[in-house]
Amino acid sequence: MFGLGGNLYKASDKRIKKNIHRVGTVFAKPHPVEEPDKLPVYEYQYKGDPSGRTHTGPMAQDVEKIDRGAVRNIGGVKHINVPRVMGGILRAA
Repeated sequence: MFGLGGNLYKASDKRIKKNIHRVGTVFAKPHPVEEPDKLPVYEYQYKGDPSGRTHTGPMAQDVEKIDRGAVRNIGGVKHINVPRVMGGILRAA
């Protein structure tokens, strides 16, 4: 549930998360867009995770607004392409 394909895609759908709190934003620039967009960043926990570990990152629904190609629906759950999203963040820096 938390990853697929050697961490290439990671489950990031807001519907599988709980205790979601926005903690900031980062700039993201999908290629070949000229001006970067702001991508919200959240702290959250995964529903059904007995450890209750807190994670930090984006929601797939927000990523999809900036770069539709970085999101994949796998088994009804939105996953983000982590290298593609991180590359967009680095290009905007």
